[in-house]
Amino acid sequence: MKILAIDIGAGTQDIMVYDDKEGFDNAYKLVLPSPTRFFAGEVRKSKEDLVIFGDTMGGGPFTRAVHEHLRKYKVYMTEKAAKTLRDDSRTPAVSFFFWRGCFF
Repeated sequence: MKILAIDIGAGTQDIMVYDDKEGFDNAYKLVLPSPTRFFAGEVRKSKEDLVIFGDTMGGGPFTRAVHEHLRKYKVYMTEKAAKTLRDDSRTPAVSFFFWRGCFF
């Protein structure tokens, strides 16, 4: 049996490709920076209002960067993306909007 396991955390994303014929000693293992850190850096570089959309991911550094950004700028997020900041999507100061007939 072959297994692809991916764990995306606050600091790193860990990826393992396992084949039971090869065993754990021969499994491919990768440890990469977490996307949350990358996107947090992009938010911090921005000097204007933001529109954020996409899937929910672990918040951590990204959540802190968005909250810091809200001190000076507006942030608009889709409901799905806003779950990154808070599961119930009722994040203060974040606005939701309609675009092309779709609820965001």
